[in-house]
Amino acid sequence: MKRSTRRWPMALMLFVLTLTTGWYAWQVSGAKRIEPGVAGLAWKATLRFNGPVERRVTLREGETIELAVGLPQPSLLPVHGRVAVTWTLAGGQAGTPSGGRQVDAYGIYTAPTANWRKVLHALDPDLYLVYRAPVAGEYRLEIAPVTDEPTVFEGARWRDEGSAPTVTVFPRQTPQNLWPAGLSLPLTVDLAPIDLAGSAAAGMHVEQEPNDTPELGQRIDLPTGEGIQALRISGGADDVEYFDNGAVGRSGDDWFQLVYNGREPRLLTVDLTLPDHTLAAQVRMYALEGKPEQLTSGWPRPLLPIVEYTVGRNENERVHQQNEGHRAAIVRLIKPGGVYFLRAEANAPGYEVELRVLPPAPYRDPRLAVRQAMYDHIGQVDSWLSNRPRGASVERRIRDTGN
Repeated sequence: MKRSTRRWPMALMLFVLTLTTGWYAWQVSGAKRIEPGVAGLAWKATLRFNGPVERRVTLREGETIELAVGLPQPSLLPVHGRVAVTWTLAGGQAGTPSGGRQVDAYGIYTAPTANWRKVLHALDPDLYLVYRAPVAGEYRLEIAPVTDEPTVFEGARWRDEGSAPTVTVFPRQTPQNLWPAGLSLPLTVDLAPIDLAGSAAAGMHVEQEPNDTPELGQRIDLPTGEGIQALRISGGADDVEYFDNGAVGRSGDDWFQLVYNGREPRLLTVDLTLPDHTLAAQVRMYALEGKPEQLTSGWPRPLLPIVEYTVGRNENERVHQQNEGHRAAIVRLIKPGGVYFLRAEANAPGYEVELRVLPPAPYRDPRLAVRQAMYDHIGQVDSWLSNRPRGASVERRIRDTGN
């Protein structure tokens, strides 16, 4: 027994030495590392990042997770260093979806997809999003250095073509087309399941990706009670570039499917609010052109026939001393059994949308009439001012001008 006991320290030392050797071999090889599976979905780690990292998870349809990826010390990146965070559904999507609209109708920039990708860099070193699996399957999270591709800053500028963007030109290639040998920096990853089942009952909805098209719009059942019924959406567009988004207008849309099953027409007010409202933002409204039976949960999603919906629009929803019709506050008249689609382009990591459902005017109660008139007036003026009228509104955070 004593002889056997003496062997334990030696066996433990060999075991630790084997693990250490394997870890060191991976660190110096730069090969792709596949993180081992763990019980459940939760994965919270701080890694020493020096090459591609991959993680695979299996999700049921409708299962929801939250994901945060960040570079806590972006100053350790090489000059103009970039890191791509890519999420894909295994097997992808075969062919072009068919249905009742053109893929790019109304400026929709993508077909329905479960995938997304964001490039991190020193001025936008992290991301956070909530993800709802549109279909059951295996999903892959890959984090890898970017060494040679167009930058996220490239693209025509809507306005403000001054010299600020040319002060430092971000190259397509990282110096020497690779990261310096031996470079290693901390990378944080936090992936966890999240239960949002009770949020709707509380009048608060958390925006969930993927929802860049009406087919993947997040369903919200509008309240049908009397008086003023309000609910809110807490959303984010942190899945797109923050500092200087070259794909503005072609990225970051969040779609919501609004279903109204009340017995009488109602007035719907929509107000978009941002904590750092320095850029133009807007909400737009569409309606399903057809029967609700066209709404399916299969994969891939067939394209839905939609039309722009303007019934009940406020007369102030027009271009004011500028060329673009950006509106952060809109009003519509919704009808029983109607299916509508709200399109929010916030261009910001966080935002809130307030939805109010109430009887349309005229009102018997003068207090309600005054209350609604003031609410609408303040919302319309705020929308006009926050989008910077008279040609000064901009769509990127790096610029020369802006009042």
